[in-house]
Amino acid sequence: MRHLVGRIAVVGLVLALVAAVVPDAHAQKNFSGDTVKFAPQFGMAYLPHFVMIEKKLLEKHLPGIKVTQIRISGGGGVTEQLLSGNIDIGYMGTAPCIKAGDKGVDVKIALALEAMPMKLVTWKTEYNGVKDLGPNDKIAMPGITSFQNTVLTIAAHRTLGNAKALAKQVVGLPHPDAEIALRSKKEIVGHFGQLPFQRREAALPGFKVLLNSYEVLGGPHTLIVAVTTSKFHKERAEVYAGFVAALNEAIAFIMAHPEEAADVMATTGDKSPKADLVADIKSPEVIWGSVPTGIVSLAKGMHQTGQISRVLADWREVTFPNLHDKPAN
Repeated sequence: MRHLVGRIAVVGLVLALVAAVVPDAHAQKNFSGDTVKFAPQFGMAYLPHFVMIEKKLLEKHLPGIKVTQIRISGGGGVTEQLLSGNIDIGYMGTAPCIKAGDKGVDVKIALALEAMPMKLVTWKTEYNGVKDLGPNDKIAMPGITSFQNTVLTIAAHRTLGNAKALAKQVVGLPHPDAEIALRSKKEIVGHFGQLPFQRREAALPGFKVLLNSYEVLGGPHTLIVAVTTSKFHKERAEVYAGFVAALNEAIAFIMAHPEEAADVMATTGDKSPKADLVADIKSPEVIWGSVPTGIVSLAKGMHQTGQISRVLADWREVTFPNLHDKPAN
């Protein structure tokens, strides 16, 4: 797996750096009076968005553009806000996007943000896997439509022989609230999160990692993707292209300047020591890059567990054309 992670990381770096230096024809136009509404969620997986905002990269590619953003937890909420027109571009796990497409919902992937594992952390030191979770053990995650719940369902199917075995134990909580609840060692027995939450939790005395999504899905996979509607992609094509260029540049910045990227992460309210944030950014488990990976294998697991109605024939079904000539899978 280490060899695969390294290979994907190199490809992601090259593509992001190339995208960052390609001249922007639309950057010569003034976009005053135009607004782009975003909905990031919580955690380091959204760092490319935060860098894009902090470094005003969208304004660089779309001079005069106004940016607004709201925080939403869970892919279902992001989808609802996109379809209602309350936001233009959202971010969610790959799994909720695949589910939306399976239901005929007009939401597709514009870019990936990274590949990153999700880890289920518990304070039950006697537990060694999901098979040990009892019927009263509550598991916190962003929601029932989240990527975390998709992975938990697949793990339950393979380990317990029943995809729905843990469904009633899922509690929808934003990652910051879930971390607080887990630390209290009361009702919430496990938090299925992401960086930096899972790193802080696993480092607590008596806490341990119970499940790793890389192991469940057979290797590195894209965690968070930027999504929008076909309507936005078509009717605001120049803004869409400017966003793609800006987010690619943000990803390239993170890889080239991890120390500065850590400072940006701190501006989001993360209280981790800077050294820990830098270590998270540079972790060999994290692959910064805008090309999605693991979509097809994830969709197969989702189909096997009844989460989607049909097998995904091609990853291009759930992505926009700017990705169709890239080495996604």
